[in-house]
Amino acid sequence: MFELAGVSRDVSEAARALANLVVVTTHDATRAGYTTGPDVQAFVRANDAPIRREAAYLAEVVRCDITEAVEAERHRCRMVEYSEAVRAARMACAETRAILEPTVWKLAEAQNVHRKASDAYRRAFDGLEAALELADAGTVD
Repeated sequence: MFELAGVSRDVSEAARALANLVVVTTHDATRAGYTTGPDVQAFVRANDAPIRREAAYLAEVVRCDITEAVEAERHRCRMVEYSEAVRAARMACAETRAILEPTVWKLAEAQNVHRKASDAYRRAFDGLEAALELADAGTVD
């Protein structure tokens, strides 16, 4: 029998079942003595309820296949969007890092200057306190 490419196994099996059912019904018409095309067609139309059920099932299976394919494509698109968002975020981080790293170094330098100034202020204050203590003791002119 035939094999459908690019569809799910369910669609392929439902299509095969529908084709088999049409062949069986046509064969039944021939066995019943209908030999002309119009007579066979009339017999098939009169006995087409199973064919209609199988065709409805095939339509449902095809709809499910399409729905699954659409969902898979949506998922793939979301993954592409997420990848692009992650890539953009990484680029923004790299740009921010390029700005922040020099700023951090400048901040570290400023902290060092502040520390040195604080140490100098503390030494000057300690020296002033010592001078005042000496002045209070009367040893300074």
